[in-house]
Amino acid sequence: MEFTLIVERAPSIVNEVMEPGFGRLKRGPRQGTSISEFLSRFSDSSACLDHVFERNHPNPGPCPKCGRTVRWFRIRSTNRYSSNCCGGSAIHPLPGTVFGNSNLPLGMWFYAILHFCNTSTGLTTENLAIHLGISHKAAYRMGVRIRMHLAALDRERKLGGPGARVYLQEDELVNIRSDDTGRCGRLRVVALSDSADFAVIPIRKGKFHNSLPSIRRCLHPESLLEFREEETMRKMTHHRRSKWVESGAWRVTDNPYKQPYGAASSMLGALKTFILRNHIWASCGQIDNYIAHFAFLFRRRHRGETVFWDAISRFPSLEQNPVGQQR
Repeated sequence: MEFTLIVERAPSIVNEVMEPGFGRLKRGPRQGTSISEFLSRFSDSSACLDHVFERNHPNPGPCPKCGRTVRWFRIRSTNRYSSNCCGGSAIHPLPGTVFGNSNLPLGMWFYAILHFCNTSTGLTTENLAIHLGISHKAAYRMGVRIRMHLAALDRERKLGGPGARVYLQEDELVNIRSDDTGRCGRLRVVALSDSADFAVIPIRKGKFHNSLPSIRRCLHPESLLEFREEETMRKMTHHRRSKWVESGAWRVTDNPYKQPYGAASSMLGALKTFILRNHIWASCGQIDNYIAHFAFLFRRRHRGETVFWDAISRFPSLEQNPVGQQR
């Protein structure tokens, strides 16, 4: 996909951004990656393919058959890279990544990622289809894959640390459409935060004990969990008493108005605005992907000029990504 656009840089747009530490809202200029910067680096799909290969496969790098260090070169008119080792061993850089099983030009994918990274209020399937000139079905699949890709980039983040306290509170999202009944309703979520990062875990069907694996996955194993309300802790331990609870790693706060809880409430308010500003309702099966998109942008809200470059810094496999696959 080639772009032949003449673009002038637009003036800075003033938006609401969050202070460090999830503080109060302030007014300030929003930054991002301009179309001219994008075109200067990715003028066509060939440049995009070279970038994907360079990020996932070192060159020179090991041969997948014998392990010897070899230099890779692209086979013309294909998406494969080959070497002179082992009878011409080849690497296919796209399968398994966000671009896997797609017939759309790679340049179009990168352009879509740029839109997802420059937005501050989310992006609808309809807008994406209009921007790219593709069908609604193709735009929907592209949006799902890109949100899964952003989730995979931050998948290894852990909250807390040895003896560090992680704060947990309960809230709800509205206008979330159930995949079982098709009706819109409320979805309970739990927000976890420490001094530097956060995570939001949906509680499907109101069964809090089912959220324990997701909570443990985003926590350092030696973290201490502090609940804002005793009722939330009771719900999560109603069906069984786990060793994690009995070890004393959980407790109810003695001050529900601590700064971390207020900061997490501000973050949850921004999440609700992000999801519902452009959507009348959101699917419960895709709510993880919407949260992942918001979290990726929110963590980088003070360095908007690097968001796009962070999004294409590497291309992990989506086959092992649990986000967005619950139904």
